[in-house]
Amino acid sequence: SLDEDSYYPTNSINKLTALIEAKSLACKRKVYDLKLFDWQNIAKQIYQKKDSMTTLIHKRVELLRSFLQEQGLDAFIFPSTDPHQGEYIPDHWKTRTWISGFDGSAGTAVVTLRDAALWTDSRYFLAAGEQLKDTPFSLMKERIEGTPSITEWLAQVLPAGSRVGIDPTVNAYGSFLAWKEELKANQMEMVLA
Repeated sequence: SLDEDSYYPTNSINKLTALIEAKSLACKRKVYDLKLFDWQNIAKQIYQKKDSMTTLIHKRVELLRSFLQEQGLDAFIFPSTDPHQGEYIPDHWKTRTWISGFDGSAGTAVVTLRDAALWTDSRYFLAAGEQLKDTPFSLMKERIEGTPSITEWLAQVLPAGSRVGIDPTVNAYGSFLAWKEELKANQMEMVLA
């Protein structure tokens, strides 16, 4: 008999989620005889991938924070766009996904030297909550009362005089101008990095 608990540490992601994903994969592959399809082993691999992804996100954030310090920056903003402002973008431009692990098509990640947060809309609240679990990122639910905007949050977590970096090739000019003015009102500086 199979002891399913041996596949998962007690502090892991929800076992059911991994098993459902494995069964979903079996259906996509049109494997209808689950006895022939080792879905429990696939579930174990899904868990290990998510666990290693969480570890990888922590390492990436640590490396980014070291880089920010070297560059004299206090925060960096990662949108989910490319230079053409597309929502569905080539992998090369998925910097927000790379730093946070959240793979929804809409969202913005912000990393400071001590904090990290991700803003997304209601289409992705559940997925983002699951994908950000056990990472340095807090989920910010856009358009929900009490959720601060990116610049409001930065004003809460950073002191006056802080420098916030953005990539000018992927941020819309209108967003840049709005963020720049809002940060300036809080005695912070927007830096094209």
